[in-house]
Amino acid sequence: MADLKSALRKENLKKQLSIFDETLGYAAIDFRIDHQQKGERSISWVTLIAAPSVKMKTVGEFLERLEVYPDQTVVATVGLEGGYSPVHIAVDGLGKETWLVLCDEIAYHNFFSPPEHSEQGVDLDLRGAVKEYLKIQLETSENPTETRLASWLEQQEDSELLIGVLKEERSLSELVQFCIQKASASKGKQSAMMVSDEVVFQWVREYYTTDIEVKNSSSVKGTMQTTPTPQVIETERKEEEQQISLF
Repeated sequence: MADLKSALRKENLKKQLSIFDETLGYAAIDFRIDHQQKGERSISWVTLIAAPSVKMKTVGEFLERLEVYPDQTVVATVGLEGGYSPVHIAVDGLGKETWLVLCDEIAYHNFFSPPEHSEQGVDLDLRGAVKEYLKIQLETSENPTETRLASWLEQQEDSELLIGVLKEERSLSELVQFCIQKASASKGKQSAMMVSDEVVFQWVREYYTTDIEVKNSSSVKGTMQTTPTPQVIETERKEEEQQISLF
């Protein structure tokens, strides 16, 4: 929220401000509080949405509404492809008349230009939200691999990946199982193989940025351990199950 406030203060406070919606086009902006529940804790953020029935406000009037929210508040908008997206500030106009537009990341890069005072869009504090969400998951985890993967995720700047982490249906524990299944499918007839960090992190990105479903398979069980060196996958065949360990 602090970045959004700061960027808007640099603009002409009397300029009209709208939000871009794929269906409605330009519309006034309203606020919606969204939540995700994880155990006994809840993560909340402000989502900016199109409100055609609301009167369009100037930058100054919009800033007045923002002031009721603490600077550390996470703010997002609805993405053109669904889910949540970082908030970007763009400029559009007709002839000599121009106005500011808040939009999602896809619309910003495909349709708009940045305003005069900003060469880049304003990203919401995704990393802060992700860090808090992962912290909640780790409170009930005793798996050091989940801790290391969470640490890697917290350092990323890819907004598509970070937004995926915040999806309610995704979790670190299921991520580990997904990687084990990917390893099992990749090894073929080998009893052991090497998997680099780079490959594992590609699997992490696939898990969080696609709609792939993780099979709840009892035929593939094992543990996944990670170190600063490449992971070694060791497999032990049994009649009814297959043990897999990633080092």
